[in-house]
Amino acid sequence: MAFAFGRPQPHGVQPHDSSSRNDSDQSEDLMSRFAQLGELDDLDDDQRIAVLNGVLDELNRQLDATRAQKSS
Repeated sequence: MAFAFGRPQPHGVQPHDSSSRNDSDQSEDLMSRFAQLGELDDLDDDQRIAVLNGVLDELNRQLDATRAQKSS
């Protein structure tokens, strides 16, 4: 397993290069893009899972769009 930000990463997952930004900057960016992440503490487990799945789906869509643009 690789390690990023002190946390183990699954095999094959490369740690993000955070040399230009620190963790709090990245967290603020995610919170500004996905405001519902700021409300996780107020949600039950099923609601948290739904929010996190929605965020992950959107990030995957954005990644796919970026990859499609680069391959064109």
